[in-house]
Amino acid sequence: MTAVIEVENLAHWYGKHVCYRDLNFSVPAGRIFDLLDKKCVGKTTLIKILMGFLPPTADCCRVFGGVPHTTCHLPPGRGSACFLKAV
Repeated sequence: MTAVIEVENLAHWYGKHVCYRDLNFSVPAGRIFDLLDKKCVGKTTLIKILMGFLPPTADCCRVFGGVPHTTCHLPPGRGSACFLKAV
């Protein structure tokens, strides 16, 4: 089964504050995935990276086979949202 989300050795930090490092997981097609953890550990940051709003600090992730922050192509004046289409 093909993974729709793949995260490999992903890391992100703000200044000296490390949100996470060496984060690895994949979500197969047709599965439901939930992010559960305590406050201030990087859940929203991960979603922003997966949506293409924020580039990762190190390594990469793929959503539907594309790298989110490099596959966002919007016409000028259309805001900063990125939507990836399933292939």
